[in-house]
Amino acid sequence: LAIFIMPPSISVLEKRLADRGSESEESLEMRIGIAEQEILRNNEFDRVILNDDFTIACEEAREVIVNFINS
Repeated sequence: LAIFIMPPSISVLEKRLADRGSESEESLEMRIGIAEQEILRNNEFDRVILNDDFTIACEEAREVIVNFINS
């Protein structure tokens, strides 16, 4: 089972990473570039979960995993 956790948008992802304060500008740019490439490949995953709301995304991931285990 492969699950892709999709950010709502690149700009939201960039803001989230910047707000953490754990990335240098160079590192942040590199991570955004990688994320853009990963997003283009989201169709290679079994499920894609939009991480617009963390709590909802976690619940969706849990449901996908439980359903997978029980199938």
